[in-house]
Amino acid sequence: MPGRLKVMRYAVRLIAVFAVTALASLFSFSPQPFFFSTLFTVVGIFFSIGFSIVIGFDFSAITNDSLVKGLRRRLKQIEHSFTIHFAIATGAFFLADQNPKPITIKGFCFSFIALSVVSSLYILIYLIVNFSRLQRLKDEVSDLIRHSRAQEKS
Repeated sequence: MPGRLKVMRYAVRLIAVFAVTALASLFSFSPQPFFFSTLFTVVGIFFSIGFSIVIGFDFSAITNDSLVKGLRRRLKQIEHSFTIHFAIATGAFFLADQNPKPITIKGFCFSFIALSVVSSLYILIYLIVNFSRLQRLKDEVSDLIRHSRAQEKS
């Protein structure tokens, strides 16, 4: 059931991004091309920072193998999530870059630039929130190492 819940959360987020994009398109939201390009650059920088933090974790001071496996699994989930979200931002950016003018389908106007901006803003917020998850995990690892060393001294 937890897997289903995760898929549902992703689906709801995706629907929300498209709904906000549809609203932005409806109101002819069209920022300058440099804006969505700059926003994508910022997302790329945040992705790089987050990914660097993830791969920089060191569990060598933890001797409990099952604990290390659990921590690595949590990091893999974060790494996977970062990668998926960045891939979405990249796809939206390329769509907007190749289709800068809004398209109209059966009277409905859709802007790929709006999609790029909305998805990039969502992903930027997502990355920022997950930086705090990484910080909590880093604190947890630090506490485990300190606790382990304190037990060794006793």
